[in-house]
Amino acid sequence: EYLYAAYRRALTGRPGPVILQVPQEFLRSVVEKNSEIKKQQIFIPKPGPAQDAVIAASKLLNDAKKPLIIVGSGAYWSNSGAELRKLSSEYSIPVFSNAMGRGLVSEDDQLSWSWAKAKSAARFADLILLVGARMTQRLGYGLPPMLNKKAKIIQIDIEGEQISRNRKVDLPVVSDAKLALIEILKNLQFLKTKRKKDTTWINLALEEQQDFINSVGINEDKYIHPYSIARYINKVMPENAIYIGDGADIQNWMHAFLQIKCEGGFMDHYPLGSMGIGTPLAIGVASAAQEISNENGSELRPVVHVTGDGAFGFYSS
Repeated sequence: EYLYAAYRRALTGRPGPVILQVPQEFLRSVVEKNSEIKKQQIFIPKPGPAQDAVIAASKLLNDAKKPLIIVGSGAYWSNSGAELRKLSSEYSIPVFSNAMGRGLVSEDDQLSWSWAKAKSAARFADLILLVGARMTQRLGYGLPPMLNKKAKIIQIDIEGEQISRNRKVDLPVVSDAKLALIEILKNLQFLKTKRKKDTTWINLALEEQQDFINSVGINEDKYIHPYSIARYINKVMPENAIYIGDGADIQNWMHAFLQIKCEGGFMDHYPLGSMGIGTPLAIGVASAAQEISNENGSELRPVVHVTGDGAFGFYSS
C-alpha cells in the first residue's frame, strides 16, 4: 500500500523524488512467510485546461506587442516541446528556457535563448507566458526589476498551489502544459491573429551584453576563460548531446553562453543545490543513454560534462 502510494506521488503532478520511511521497529521484526506483491498499474492523471482560460490566454497572446514565453522543467515533464516550437515559430514569439526546459525549443539566439543569457531583456515584455516555470529565485521571483510590473502574466502549471507564488498572475491555467498549449494553438487559429510578432526588441536589449560576450575569452595568453571553453563546446557538441554542468563560477559562465539544441539536453546541480553532483549525474545519464539505445535501437546520445571550481573533488572519492 505504501509503496504504491509513494510511486503514485512520485509520478503524478510534477514528477520528483519521494521518501518512504520505514519505522525502526520493522527492522527487528521476523517475517515468517513472504507474500508476493502483485504488480499494479499506476494511473497518471493529466488535467486539461478550462475552456475560458484557453480563450483568455489566446486573446492575451494575440493582443500583445512584446510577448515572451518562459519555459521551465514542467514543460519538459509534460513533453510539450512540439507545441512550444509550433507556437514560437508560427507566431514569432521568443522563448527563454530554464532548467530542464532548455532545448525544447532549439536555442538559436533568434527565437530561442537560455534564460541565463537573455533574462535582462525580459523586463521589456508586455506579456509573459510561463509554461511549467515557477517564479523562484532564478526568475527574480517574478518581480521588478527582472520582470515588468505592468506586464500581464499567464502561468500554466499542473499544480494549482504553485500558481501566483511571489507574484499574483493575471491568468492562472491549472493544466498539464502540453494539453494547455494544444488548446491554445487551436484557439489562436480561430482568431484574426497577428501571426508574426516583432522580436527586434530582444536583440536591441541584449546588444551591449552580446558585444561584451563576444569580446571575452579571445586570444588569451595566461589563462583559459570559461567563455573560451563554451565557445569551443558550441562548435563541437552534437545537437543531440546531453550537457551536464557543475561548479560555481564556471557553471554561471556556461549558463549564459552554451546553446542547447535538443530536448532533454540539459542538467545541472541546481535542483539539489550541491556542487559536485555533476560527475555522478553524468555517469548516470551516460548509463541511461546506453540502456535506452540498446532497448530501442536509437542513436546513442553523447554526454558532455563540464565541471570546475573544485566541484569534481567533492564526490570523486
